[in-house]
Amino acid sequence: MNNNLPLIIHLSASKKLALKIAKETGYPLGEAESYTFYDGEEMVKPISEVKNKDIILVQSTSFPASKHLMEVLIFVDALRKNQARKITLVTPYFGYARQDRQIHHNDPITASLVARLIESCGVNDVIFCDIHTLNTPKFFHIPTYNIEMTSLFKEAFLKEIEDNNYSLNDVMIFSPDHGSEFRGLELAKSLGVSFGEIYKIRPKVDETRIKDIEGSPKDKIVFIVDDIVDTGSTLIEAVEALKDLGAKAIYVGFTHAVMKERNYQRLLKNNIKKIYFTDTIELSFHHDETSVLSVASLIARKIKEIK
Repeated sequence: MNNNLPLIIHLSASKKLALKIAKETGYPLGEAESYTFYDGEEMVKPISEVKNKDIILVQSTSFPASKHLMEVLIFVDALRKNQARKITLVTPYFGYARQDRQIHHNDPITASLVARLIESCGVNDVIFCDIHTLNTPKFFHIPTYNIEMTSLFKEAFLKEIEDNNYSLNDVMIFSPDHGSEFRGLELAKSLGVSFGEIYKIRPKVDETRIKDIEGSPKDKIVFIVDDIVDTGSTLIEAVEALKDLGAKAIYVGFTHAVMKERNYQRLLKNNIKKIYFTDTIELSFHHDETSVLSVASLIARKIKEIK
């Protein structure tokens, strides 16, 4: 084993993905030990020797977000105390990214707070996958790298188009809200197909309503792309609205499956042809109507680029 190679270590949220990244990079896996005390306190420490080593730490701060974030902070602090040389945090799903601005005057900007915490504990650089908005990287004063999912979804959608003998002239990409416009537009350009956008309003934090739709889905094969699906309410409304306007078939692709199985079941009841999402978050359920796309090769490529 080459002792100069970086050591890949996963915490509790991202074991499967870390194993794939290690295989893609050829880098060795290190070990960590964790324990949750009765009062909820976290204890995380390295088992492998980390002195003078570059560490690639893999951890999505998904549900429960605060637990997984604390694991990162405690573990990075332990790495520093054990004289690790460089620490790259790979956080495929970055929790708190949706709290990146004030909607009301007294709202916290928690994405900024989390960025400061990560920096202060000793992380040298951060890799995200499809960060919710481009505001979040600006809160960091260390190098950050955002991996976009366009190539991943392009490959998956092209295969769907070829397998079903769809014509590109009949295909249309939609984004379900203004925040995902740049994702959908980039994918539509790469495929050479039409693009449409759904405009929504949010009366409450957990409630959305469709306000308007730009572009006609009538008789089209529609692919909806988004970054985060949580309750699925926005997506379900978008699917129903597009159906009402005559969409022939609807496929859905999103990066981060921030959902419980009951919300996933809600999506399936809406006659969606197929649902694509990535493995940035490890889920315990799977269905035939789902295709899980791995981000491991994209992350491995980025790690090697910045090494």
